[in-house]
Amino acid sequence: MANAAPADLASLPAAYRAWRASDLGRITDRIEEELILTLTAPVAVKKVLDVGRGDGVLSVTLARQGANVTGVDVDRSMLEAARDRARGAHADATYIEGNARSLPFADGTFDVVVAITVLCFVPDAGSAVSEMARVLRPGGRLVIGELGRHSLWTAKRGAIYYPPCNLCARLLGPIDRHLAKVTTTGAAFIALAADKLADHS
Repeated sequence: MANAAPADLASLPAAYRAWRASDLGRITDRIEEELILTLTAPVAVKKVLDVGRGDGVLSVTLARQGANVTGVDVDRSMLEAARDRARGAHADATYIEGNARSLPFADGTFDVVVAITVLCFVPDAGSAVSEMARVLRPGGRLVIGELGRHSLWTAKRGAIYYPPCNLCARLLGPIDRHLAKVTTTGAAFIALAADKLADHS
């Protein structure tokens, strides 16, 4: 959330907790996470970078699957929330302060790089994607999940085909994966994966 005001950043951990306490948040996060884990798998013993990792839910899940996870974010309060989550889950993950447009890592450091609903907050998303590709090893995988442009969610938070309400999530969440096999039209969360070409020089 590179362009959020400092006052907004201070309230983010509480906002994430409130979101995850709702049916809408729990159902939506579960569907998003399943999609991302499908695109990243398998991660055991791989070096994974989680860019803009929020409060650490995804990075903790990846660490518990055996990945060597590093999370990076510009917001110190979110980094501390992620560290607390990792400690509470007995997950081994490292969190450092950094900007998606200038990642503090050497070229080719990671086997997998994930960025989930991050680029929509970065003023120059192209430079952030270039940085993610730079720190990815040849043959490594980049996974990006972002808000769908034409959905009922775009003014709120990214995910899924149902409207952003608890009842809709409970009723339509179970059929979401079937819709995803047919179309991305109307999806509020869209994910893609790309493998970096191996260096044949």
